[in-house]
Amino acid sequence: MRKKARDVLSGVKTLFGMPTCSNLGELSADVALLGLPFDYGSRRWCRGGTRWGPAAIRQAQSEYSYTDDGQAEAACGWFNVDTGVEELKGVTMADCGDVNILPTENEGNFERVAKTVRQILARGSLPVVIGGDHTIPFLVVRAFERYEPLDIVYLDAHLDFEDETEEGVKVFNASAFRRCSELPFVHNITLIGLRAPLPPSSKKAYDAALKYGEKIITANRFRQMGVSKVVESIPEAKNIYVSLDVDVLDPSVAPGTTFQEPGGLSFPEVQQTLVGIAKRGRVVGFDVACFCPAYDCSNMTSRTIAALILHFMGAVFPSKK
Repeated sequence: MRKKARDVLSGVKTLFGMPTCSNLGELSADVALLGLPFDYGSRRWCRGGTRWGPAAIRQAQSEYSYTDDGQAEAACGWFNVDTGVEELKGVTMADCGDVNILPTENEGNFERVAKTVRQILARGSLPVVIGGDHTIPFLVVRAFERYEPLDIVYLDAHLDFEDETEEGVKVFNASAFRRCSELPFVHNITLIGLRAPLPPSSKKAYDAALKYGEKIITANRFRQMGVSKVVESIPEAKNIYVSLDVDVLDPSVAPGTTFQEPGGLSFPEVQQTLVGIAKRGRVVGFDVACFCPAYDCSNMTSRTIAALILHFMGAVFPSKK
């Protein structure tokens, strides 16, 4: 006998089918997804369109469903065939929508981002922020004063430690971690995956990063060391903020990004690194930047990002066998 279909409402599309939360004062979830459709920090030679990243990631295909269709059980988790563990079982999630980004109002945008992230942190949730260009880590990290000392680990093909543009602009996509380094509560910064050639003018930025004490592991060095030694080289920390620039992945894996730099890391390399980072300290925030859906192919990039979020959150909230 055929089972009668359950009565359901077709609501707003969210990543993994997680429920929405439009009132942050009522947020009650372990993980809070926040869209940050900001790409006003990209310079003129950058390919635009990262502001469409949050909307596209919500459409990403994934084998994981927050609610088990068969049992109607929320936060049902998923079975990891490699570890034999049911990951994310009981880990609650909510989609908090997008920060309202207004054109030509950068200072107001900056304040709205920080205010929104502070509200999420005040509710005890871990913000997973989807951008947006790679200006967003600085906009988000400014809200993490309560987590001093805060270490940052970012996976990126680029240095993003410039000081200012030719016009004197100091907050843009290539300066995010220079600005983060100036925040008094930020301590160690680690970059994994650097491989883009630096123009001579960027040598000063590279020297400044080393002077600050940033640990830099290039893509080639990554392969020489292997994932385990790379993870071991990341300083142990009380609190860790992680930023994933999609271009750290090889373009064959993730073509939907602003800069398709050859020679990137593979999905397993990034996935295993993220899982390893979660063992180096308490992860308190995570962002994904530079996802450009206009250049994606067969939804490869959005699906890759969704899978990485799934694996990383499973490591941040470990289950017991």
